Amino acid sequence: MLVPADLVIVGGGQAGLAASYWASRAGLRHVVLDAAPRTGDTWRLRYNSLRLFTPRSHSQLPGLALAGDPDGLPTKDEMAAYLEEYVRVHDLPVVRNARVESVRRGDDGFEVRTRDETLCARSVIVATGPFHTPRCPEWASRVPVHNQLHSSEYRSPSDVPGPRVLVVGGGNSGAQIAEELVVAGREVTWSQSAPPRFVPQTIFGKNLFWWLDRLGMLTAPGSSQRGRLLLRRGDPVIGTALPRLIRDGRLQLKPAATAPAVDGVSFEDGSSARFDGIVWSTGFAPDYDLLDLPGVLDEEGRPLHESGISRIDPRLRFLGLGWLTSRNSGLVGGVGADAQRLVAGLVRGRTPITRR
Repeated sequence: MLVPADLVIVGGGQAGLAASYWASRAGLRHVVLDAAPRTGDTWRLRYNSLRLFTPRSHSQLPGLALAGDPDGLPTKDEMAAYLEEYVRVHDLPVVRNARVESVRRGDDGFEVRTRDETLCARSVIVATGPFHTPRCPEWASRVPVHNQLHSSEYRSPSDVPGPRVLVVGGGNSGAQIAEELVVAGREVTWSQSAPPRFVPQTIFGKNLFWWLDRLGMLTAPGSSQRGRLLLRRGDPVIGTALPRLIRDGRLQLKPAATAPAVDGVSFEDGSSARFDGIVWSTGFAPDYDLLDLPGVLDEEGRPLHESGISRIDPRLRFLGLGWLTSRNSGLVGGVGADAQRLVAGLVRGRTPITRR
């Protein structure tokens, strides 16, 4: 059966849906392949207490407002429901339970293979985001602590039994999990490679992201002076109660965890401690094994691209990555602008897609 289309979008999260929105408006015949059984599962399956650190005004996609207080922080379930509504309102061509097994060269573009079919299209946008394979230190399995899990597996304090818990890794996820565990009555140690930098959620009555937006910090290119400043300083921990918990002695800080110890974990300062449970909030490794396309990835398995356009073939594009063009690229509210630009470059040279 011949299905007229020009583009396959791999990934049905916010990046893929934003690309689909702009593809629909541009008249591109396309399909979105979502590995999940339900739109929004990338949010729905994260830890129960998760709230975005961006307000609703900066957490919405083009063409549909996120209901509620614009300055309020949406929950993960709210975001999942919003993405479902986004597909419905814009009637986006999403195919669920369609995990892509390979993308390879075709006669006039690419062949995208799932378990059930092979699709052939002139262009492909890979919108699977940066969160692929949970990453822990190679020595984690040798730590004499039975209860260990990655932050992607964490749902609530009940997942980490025992009074003494170590949270390894900075960033807002590690911070939120550490705070939740303290509030739940645990003795929490928080380990990171650099001292945390805290910033308030609200400054002079305005949300932090209102100020960043007005100052042009969110859209500043990574090569600009403002972009380089943000990259050099790294992401702060936004709007938590952790500074107070640290001052009150309810949360202990430690430098980087470096190795297993006889009774627990050793740290960069030479100390060691015993723990009943560990949450590794240590990020993710890229996994683009589905790309059977020589030369499109670097030695670490990351896409080689210029602002989302593959250096090997401009018909292959990447979306939803941090700092694709600016800090905004990694935020829900910023991915729409990147999607619009990448889709606009694909409007010419449309070629139909076939299913075999």
